[in-house]
Amino acid sequence: MDTPPPLPAESRVQPTVFHRLANLSLCAMLAGFIISACFRALSSAMTLAPHYDRPITMMTGFLWVLGIVTGVVAFCGIFRHGAKGILMKSLFGAGVPLIFVGLAMPATLKAFRMAREGGSLDAQLKIIERESNKNAPLRIDELTMLDRLEAKPNGLLVYFYTVTPFDRSATTQEEFEQRMAPTLQEFYETSPKTEPFRKMKVSLEHRYHDSAGELIGAITVGPRDSDDVK
Repeated sequence: MDTPPPLPAESRVQPTVFHRLANLSLCAMLAGFIISACFRALSSAMTLAPHYDRPITMMTGFLWVLGIVTGVVAFCGIFRHGAKGILMKSLFGAGVPLIFVGLAMPATLKAFRMAREGGSLDAQLKIIERESNKNAPLRIDELTMLDRLEAKPNGLLVYFYTVTPFDRSATTQEEFEQRMAPTLQEFYETSPKTEPFRKMKVSLEHRYHDSAGELIGAITVGPRDSDDVK
C-alpha cells in the first residue's frame, strides 16, 4: 500500500525556542522531584551524614528555579506560537514548584531565622522564649497564671507567675520556697515535658508574684550537679 509523500520541510511545524523552553521547564521540575524523592528514600533507609543534605537541597532548588524561569518565558510564547506544546508543559514546569515553594515558605523562613540566630544554648533558649510567649499569659491552675518566660545567659530560663488570691499572712517567702522546691525539682527530673531541658542541662527558675507584683518566692531547679539548684 502506497503511503502519502512526506510533507515538505517548509510545511512542517518546527519547534520554536519557546517549545524547547517548555520542554526544559517540565524536565527540570520532574528531575528536581525525582532527585529529592530518591534522596529522602535513601535517607530513611540508611543513616547519611548531614553534609549530604545541603548539596541535594541546592541541586533540587536550582532545578526548580530553572523550571520556573523557563516555564514563565515559554508561557510568553503562547501569544505568538499558540498553546500547543507549550501551555501544559510550562504550567506544570513552573506552577508545581511555585505551589510547593509557597507551602514550604513559612517553615523555610523559620529555619532561616533559627540558623541566623545560631545554634548556641542561649540562642535556642531565646527561640523557646519567643515561641512560648506567643501563648502567654497562660493559666496553669485556678490560682496560678504563667505571665511570661525570659531566657537568661548561661542556660537559665525564668518563668514568671502571678498567684491570685494569695494570703501573705499564711506563709513566709522561705516557707513557700521550701515547700515548692522539692515538687518543682521532682517535676524537672521526671516529667517528659522537661526532658529537652534535662538534655541541654538547662536550669529553670520559677518566680511567683502576687497580684500587686510583690515576690512570693523564687525557686531554681536543674541538674543535680548545677550550682543553681536550691
